[in-house]
Amino acid sequence: MNIKRKILIKLNNIDCDNKKLSFPIFHEMHHSFLNNIPLVPVVSSIHQLPPKSYIDSISINFNDLNKYYYLNLPENNHYSLDEIIKVLQQHPDIEYIQTVPIQPIEPPNITPDFTQYQQYLNTPEKTVNINKIKGLGICEAWKQEAYGQGIQVADIEWDFNLSHHDLSTDNITPLLPFNEKTSQADHGTAVAGLIMGKNDGKGITGLAYKLDMFYAISELTCGRIDAIIASKRILHAGDIVLYEMQTICEHQAYVPADYEMHIWEATRALTDAGIIVIMAAGNGGVDLDLPAYESYRQRHDNNSIRVGAGSPYTLNRLPFSTHGSPIHVQAWGEDVATAGYGDLFRSDDNHTYTANFSGTSSASALVAGAAAVIQSWYKDHTNSVLTPIQMRDLLIRTGTFPLLNDKIGPLPNVNNAILYLKKLIKRH
Repeated sequence: MNIKRKILIKLNNIDCDNKKLSFPIFHEMHHSFLNNIPLVPVVSSIHQLPPKSYIDSISINFNDLNKYYYLNLPENNHYSLDEIIKVLQQHPDIEYIQTVPIQPIEPPNITPDFTQYQQYLNTPEKTVNINKIKGLGICEAWKQEAYGQGIQVADIEWDFNLSHHDLSTDNITPLLPFNEKTSQADHGTAVAGLIMGKNDGKGITGLAYKLDMFYAISELTCGRIDAIIASKRILHAGDIVLYEMQTICEHQAYVPADYEMHIWEATRALTDAGIIVIMAAGNGGVDLDLPAYESYRQRHDNNSIRVGAGSPYTLNRLPFSTHGSPIHVQAWGEDVATAGYGDLFRSDDNHTYTANFSGTSSASALVAGAAAVIQSWYKDHTNSVLTPIQMRDLLIRTGTFPLLNDKIGPLPNVNNAILYLKKLIKRH
């Protein structure tokens, strides 16, 4: 896997009105091709940060994102990225350097065997036994009138087919323009179907099918940072952002999106505002507890929820799932029935269904739907919302743990979570 990369830097407090990076006159690199190299802001001019007055009013700080730039390297330079980074590390005004993929990372094709339909909605077994389907307890939550009502979810990824039968509802809307006909429209359709598929007796039913709103956001429109900022503009404390995007690290492996420092900081800005961020761990099979990922682990907690992929039968980690102490919970990473693709049923492009959606993509979508159902119940019964940390702790505390300690955490049990919240409310 050879992914083209570009250099991302974070500057110290510096005046970059000229949008160029210069070395001091006395520096040995002053006359090199790296002197006066153009800087490209990570936050595009199309979707700039919210006005300062707006930021101040909601006690949220995106300002550090203005310090992130991509280096516009000349095409004819003969230096490797590693050589350039070594030079840039000498620059007094650069706080942070990282290489990131040039293009958004396409979800890899993982196609397990077809087995079951929406049994992830069912109540899990009281004990974890091999070959017993482990559901998320959604059906029991529905009996308690928790359907996602009162909550909004924003999904950031590639594209969607919002003309699909199960997504043609007033409660699903695009937040940024996108093309429904790209090769990745099925991926967004599958994710949206898991969370928000209509309950009309046809096709599939989403876990949180009564959400106030599901926002479909394509990172292809303006990039990941602008997609995150767009979600912040319309969400409130207690709402949920789902990162279906992942990234590829320097070691050429799929890892969580917030491995990239600017995504990590933007994530912290969201959670500081009370917005729950749920993200795919990545399909790289990477152990994030290895020494190579120490710098990632050493960052302080950004309060997100990272999701690995487990077996529907044993809850043990599937081989492709990135794992380790930064991963908090898991969900099904294979045999997931939802809208899109058409291997299960296809009558036309807007009536397609699959039984094989997979990866940390399906897992993170299931956790986002589960969190929305829990949050809707809690909001209805307390007129308040769970914070990102409270939601994460609740999912872990009340979840179903796997047979093995594969470092992907438990499968959320929504019914257990609601029962636990009932006891807390009664106690107080």
